[in-house]
Amino acid sequence: MQRLKFRHKVGLLLSLAAVALLTVTIVTLVLGTRSERQLDGIETRYVPLIELDGDLKRMAADLTRALEDAAGAAEESKLDEADRLKAEFARRLEAGRVAIVANGADPAQLAAAFEAYYKIAREVSAAIIHGRPLADLDGQIAAMRKSREAFLAMLDTAVRPDRIRLSAAFATARASQHESLTIDIVVAIAVLALMALLSWRLIRRTVGSLRAVSEGVERLASGDFARPIEVPVGDEI
Repeated sequence: MQRLKFRHKVGLLLSLAAVALLTVTIVTLVLGTRSERQLDGIETRYVPLIELDGDLKRMAADLTRALEDAAGAAEESKLDEADRLKAEFARRLEAGRVAIVANGADPAQLAAAFEAYYKIAREVSAAIIHGRPLADLDGQIAAMRKSREAFLAMLDTAVRPDRIRLSAAFATARASQHESLTIDIVVAIAVLALMALLSWRLIRRTVGSLRAVSEGVERLASGDFARPIEVPVGDEI
């Protein structure tokens, strides 16, 4: 660097700053893209499953409540509302098939368990509406409760997100963001330190050269022609 011209030294500092900026930008883009892909994977896989979990469990509760209301009011027309909720549940289940499969469950088995529960639950409600004594329905009610428990257990398994895998996915995404930030900081600090060192040397040598020229001119002005003007740096000065 001692033999470089002054403008080349300044250009070197500017080039170093540009390279540092480019490096930080590339690192940020690469690691940021990786982190974004990881977050997109979480959003694609787990967000629909979480929404499906809430929707299906809410619909199942509404359906059970509709059947109980129909039996309690002894109004067969209220079974139409239960049928509507049943169709809505089936449609939502079909729409969430991909999310259920990705979660490691079988949507066909879940649909079969739901159909089995709804069939017997509707029959019990219809029997109560038509005036059959509850004593005569003990066996059907017990079977209905058992079927409902089996269905709800299967539903919970099918749509419940794997908390361990979800936490691991978020941890990986956070690690990528932290890694990107760490690399950016390290590169920025290293470049700033190098630029500070080069700038200090450049300023020191430039000031020294200017001082030598100034002192030499003063000697010439005073009539001292014996000592040459020594410039320690071989640049424009």
